[in-house]
Amino acid sequence: MKKYRVYLAVCVTAFVFTCSAQAEFLSNGIQPGEEGGQQPVEDEQGQASEATQPPLVDEAAPSISTGELPEAAEGPLSSSSEEQVASAESNSNAAGWLVEDQEFFPEDAPIGQLFGNAMAVSGNTLVVGGDGGGNPGGVAYVYQRNESGSWGLEAKLAPENPTTAEYSTFGRNVAIDGDTVAVAVSEKVYVYARTAEGWVLQANIETNGGNPSVAIGGDTLMVGNLSANSVSFDGSIVQVFTRDAAGAWTFKQSIFGRDERPSSFGKSISIDGDMAIVGDPVVTAREVNSGLLTILRKSNSGFWSKGLKMALLESVARDRGLGESVAISGNRIVAATQLGTAWVLEWRDDGSENGTTDNYPLVPTDGGDGSFGASVAINGDTIVIGADKKSGSRIRSGAAYVFKPDSNGAWKQTAMLRDHSGGGEQQKPLGERGSYTGHYFGSSAAVSDDGNVLVGAKGGDDISVAEPKFSGFAYSFYLTCQSSMDLPRNQWSMISLPCQPPVNANAVGSIFGNFGLGEYGREWAVYRYDPAASYVKLSLDSPMSQGRGYWMIQNGSNESVQLSMPAGSTPTPVDVASYLNHDYDISRRCDSERGCFSLSLLNSGSDSQWNLMGHPFRTATPLDRIHVVTDSATSPSDCSGTDGCTLAQAEIDNILKSVFWVYNEGQYQSLGSGNSLNPWDGFFTAPLAGANGSNAKLLVSRE
Repeated sequence: MKKYRVYLAVCVTAFVFTCSAQAEFLSNGIQPGEEGGQQPVEDEQGQASEATQPPLVDEAAPSISTGELPEAAEGPLSSSSEEQVASAESNSNAAGWLVEDQEFFPEDAPIGQLFGNAMAVSGNTLVVGGDGGGNPGGVAYVYQRNESGSWGLEAKLAPENPTTAEYSTFGRNVAIDGDTVAVAVSEKVYVYARTAEGWVLQANIETNGGNPSVAIGGDTLMVGNLSANSVSFDGSIVQVFTRDAAGAWTFKQSIFGRDERPSSFGKSISIDGDMAIVGDPVVTAREVNSGLLTILRKSNSGFWSKGLKMALLESVARDRGLGESVAISGNRIVAATQLGTAWVLEWRDDGSENGTTDNYPLVPTDGGDGSFGASVAINGDTIVIGADKKSGSRIRSGAAYVFKPDSNGAWKQTAMLRDHSGGGEQQKPLGERGSYTGHYFGSSAAVSDDGNVLVGAKGGDDISVAEPKFSGFAYSFYLTCQSSMDLPRNQWSMISLPCQPPVNANAVGSIFGNFGLGEYGREWAVYRYDPAASYVKLSLDSPMSQGRGYWMIQNGSNESVQLSMPAGSTPTPVDVASYLNHDYDISRRCDSERGCFSLSLLNSGSDSQWNLMGHPFRTATPLDRIHVVTDSATSPSDCSGTDGCTLAQAEIDNILKSVFWVYNEGQYQSLGSGNSLNPWDGFFTAPLAGANGSNAKLLVSRE
């Protein structure tokens, strides 16, 4: 064992305690979480500071030693430089994905409903379309969100005595604004209004055929991709309808697209206030890089006129078919092509007649695929791009990507979304429903005003009575993560981060520097545990990340300070998919429907070595739902097997002690079977000799 001298007579004025107090604490054998046991170490800036000694590994609980420390171990992240890299990767969400807060589907959906093929949200109301794919009749389902944030079915909309075309296409295109829902079918648009008696049919509007898109804003309804039925114009048109005070809808005007054949002006369309965006993605022989976006603006007289037209010519090969899907929020427009690229365009008034746009590509961190842009949604500074054929553990399982602007205005991916199967096609849904999760996740998307992201998974293109997975699902994600804890005065606390801080606010100073704690290094400090050098004080610029444990103390004027995660924090992504007992993918050894966060158990020697880890979630996790997995076989339980090991089995296999240690109210507390890790808990684990070289990991389940 390495020997370290304890300096009882050292007084470092930058730290909060007096020399006499230090001597008293050390002589009384105070434990590391209390106010004593310091020794000089090097902080992140190379300055001498004082920190408590790490605990010894023994058969009981951690305790203070004035002489012996465990052999060097790398800890959950191996060094300062690697810690910074790992933290940056964690905050770009490169390795993990977020799973839904709620999964929902209509209980009465017939096989092949394609529920989730289309969706739109306004306030606390969501409409999800299931067009039937030509087999069962199409339906639009209306959901209402309650105070707890869960969505519940409010109404089911379907045409009475539908024609064949209406029967097969109702629900393929939907729109909502306030208390009005529009559902487009071939040659017709149904408009429903919420009344005291429920949702009632307000209008049945005849259109000029085609496969129409629909958008609604206030008392304006736009229907796109319609035939002009004109001998002088063979392209597509957008028709505009308006509603009067009595609730009657009347035709207002037609807006003509390009006079080229073929044309799909209005294939996609979106309204926000007095501005609308229309996509025309058709590729013609005359324009290799075809595809056009057109801004429509409403005049004081209520008529809409074509303004700025945009064709992205930067990449002829990949921007073909611009306008396949579009959405608008304020002056921001998001548009996707037919070949897997997407752009955000910010319109501004430059003094010209039509204004101009600043254009930015949206680039997924994993490169995406050809289906990137299958659906798009935007609300404020949140953009969601669906990739419904993105392969996970099964082909065409789908994914959705969330983008936000950073502090410099550059649009960056902040999260990848998948269903709880982690991209698997054949996984049980939440609630143990006896069927399959729909694939093509990302076939539709919407974002509410408060940032609630909704994603549809339509199920499939082919209808088969033998495949109930084709009924489709919808998923709700809350991308904000807030959690708080009380940090007591003059008492060590072992902490973790329960949420993922923003990439530009993941340093010590950004996370904790705004709570009135006083001067850093004198009145408060954060330490990490490095068995090679005892405790190391972080600087204000040191990054912090989920899964790592930290020691923190404050000695300000307040008895306690409430800490919380910074604004813009998101839920911690999982990096291991769900469910035990699946023989097709050994990464499924996670005992949770919502996935797991993996923590490496590092031991470089033949003895036990401490790892200071952190609980990564804002919800509690029972220790009985935490598993251990290894790459190499262990005996007798074999933690490399399909199910991994429980903590008790891992101890029998000499991988990890089955007890964790947390630090509460000035003393260590051991946790075992029947106990839970709570948000903000830092905890010590003791990997055993068998962890050396086995690539052992903890799988902490998200509940």
